[in-house]
Amino acid sequence: MKSKLLLVMLTLMTCMLTQRSSAQTRYADSIFAAYTLDSVTYSTYGMKMDIYQPAGDVSTSRPLVVLAHGGSFVAGDRSNDNTITQLCSDLAHKGYVTVSIDYRLASNPGNLLNGDSAAKEVFEAVGDGKAAVRFFYKDASTTNTYKIDTNNIFIGGNSAGAVLFMHYAYLDDPSKLAVNPSFPSISDTLGGLEGRSGNPGYSSKIKGVINLAGGLNVASWLSYCGKPVVSAQ
Repeated sequence: MKSKLLLVMLTLMTCMLTQRSSAQTRYADSIFAAYTLDSVTYSTYGMKMDIYQPAGDVSTSRPLVVLAHGGSFVAGDRSNDNTITQLCSDLAHKGYVTVSIDYRLASNPGNLLNGDSAAKEVFEAVGDGKAAVRFFYKDASTTNTYKIDTNNIFIGGNSAGAVLFMHYAYLDDPSKLAVNPSFPSISDTLGGLEGRSGNPGYSSKIKGVINLAGGLNVASWLSYCGKPVVSAQ
């Protein structure tokens, strides 16, 4: 099942990549024997991410996949969710630059039993995810250390990490917050839909979503956006 799911995700992303002349080989097959792994701080809140890069890759325009771990928004980190770390390594072998991020977690699990507190936690995590993506737009505009093709940035996650990135992708207009009277003020307190987690002034635009056991607070938000998503439970 896992291998079939990975094949579906790879096919979706490969079809959307602009490097079509090499996609059948580079992004479908494990053409790199090894990858490098760097840990960097991307957030003003001290959040870190692990960056996997194909070892020996000479491409100067590479697709990026940013992923987040599960843990019910109270546990887990960038290195202990095997679903995410395995996807990162598998995709790096195929030529993608991949990332596993940390994000802010609830300090008290009981907070997630309250609707407003739970929303605040998800909005904070979304802000961290957007800061992580903006990190690479900033890099592409400055040192270009990671050689990212910013037209091909994908996001996704497992469980809570998928909830994070589904809201990142489809809660994309402040008007959608009106479904709950508390949401606009909670969002405003945290810096709006972009948040205050770091790398301000850069884009957070993405191309597609990998949703593994995640969901949306309001299912109809999905219909308002044209971003493609592959979902599996």
